[in-house]
Amino acid sequence: MIRKNIINNAEEFEILNNQIYVGNDTFLTIYDTHLKVLKKENIGVFFLKKFNNYILLQPKSDKERENVYVINENNKLLFGLILTHSFIENDQLYILNSNRNIIKYDNKINKITEYHNIGRFPKLFINNTYLKITIEQLFCYKLNNNGILWQQSFTDLLQSEEVLLRYYYVYKEKIVIHLLTNGLLQNKYVSIVLDVNTGKELYRTEETLGKKLINGLGYTLYDQILWISNPETYEVKRIDLSETLFPLNKIIDDKIGDVDLGKTEVKFRFSPDYFSVDYPYLYFSEQRGLQVGALNIETKELVFHTEIEEKGLVKDLKSSNGKLFVHTTENNLYVFG
Repeated sequence: MIRKNIINNAEEFEILNNQIYVGNDTFLTIYDTHLKVLKKENIGVFFLKKFNNYILLQPKSDKERENVYVINENNKLLFGLILTHSFIENDQLYILNSNRNIIKYDNKINKITEYHNIGRFPKLFINNTYLKITIEQLFCYKLNNNGILWQQSFTDLLQSEEVLLRYYYVYKEKIVIHLLTNGLLQNKYVSIVLDVNTGKELYRTEETLGKKLINGLGYTLYDQILWISNPETYEVKRIDLSETLFPLNKIIDDKIGDVDLGKTEVKFRFSPDYFSVDYPYLYFSEQRGLQVGALNIETKELVFHTEIEEKGLVKDLKSSNGKLFVHTTENNLYVFG
């Protein structure tokens, strides 16, 4: 029997170094893996985000809403910085302040090490460049002088008038984008790999190269299928898990008005957004439902599954040290394991 614990009134949560950070309107509470309270800060939390070996916190208070506090490994609030748009991450922490200056923070010495004015909102940083992503194009700029290195139109990449960027991630010197064309006859999905430094196309395929990058591999969940991709070699492995997930299918009474249509089987479908991988284990949730569980990717064994009994839906899911953390829209944090 898998043990279940519940933390109520959890509006935000993160996990770092075997500690669970939970925030709400009034407090930031830090727990150990046994859910023992280690520390409680009298600060309302707007959001929490993990970055490398520290936690970033944006306060709930209107007076402090533009501050970003950095919480180090000793759980101390180090300092606050003005925030007007978002902080961006890729190996380094960059914060955009009210003057559209980029501030680079060095965690090792707890000090600001670089300061640049960019004049435009970035999306993410790679080395000494930053990317700006719109619904139509991808721009790459130099951080030191704001000079544009390259730009790429999504419509030009697919020779189509209607193209949607579905998701993307950065792997080393590559940016992997997944595009959807709205064709007259059918939609077309294409994954394209671009060189960050030049914008040159390195590879394309109609297979997904992963919605999430986890420990160097791309993972995508859809329906009852798992795709695992290697962004180094572009190899894609497709795993059908329909037999594994069969116990999660439901039989319901089907009716139209007062007319009884008998029993209908409703197939379990993965949520494409809320899942985590701690190989070989896949921790998953249900699309538009409250079933959650874990399975072994290599053996296809269903290790654990349950259904959360509440009115909300899953809004986040994480795993750490064999435990599954499920955050719901009712602001409850369920801990399994």
